[in-house]
Amino acid sequence: MRIPAVLSILVPFAGFAVCSAAAPLTVTFASSLLTAQRGSTVTFAGTVLNTSAAPVFLNADTLTIQPPLTVNDTKFFLNAPPTLSAGGSFTAPLFDVTLPSNAPFGTFTGSFSIVGGSSVSSLDVPNGSVRGY
Repeated sequence: MRIPAVLSILVPFAGFAVCSAAAPLTVTFASSLLTAQRGSTVTFAGTVLNTSAAPVFLNADTLTIQPPLTVNDTKFFLNAPPTLSAGGSFTAPLFDVTLPSNAPFGTFTGSFSIVGGSSVSSLDVPNGSVRGY
């Protein structure tokens, strides 16, 4: 009997705030702990909520993961609206993490932050965004 090798990927918080003085956002992952086999890709999905009384431009994101894993944030750009109205939210796949076939066994952590703000040209990484591992 062959037992498949399994790796765990952990983004440190199930829900976290990505905040700025003008437009706080909250991001809640559907699951912040996903298990995957070597050589596979897993998708992190979640809900982004604008808790402010003003619209927020969702201009970009920052995404990191421990090597040798790799990340792809194309799903954020395909699924996120350009702006999120006051009190508005969306739920969608946000990014993929790929485990190479030679990845060591273990738990891997990463971070995800939304970049934007009060205008289409804002590139603020708001105070309170999750950084580091």
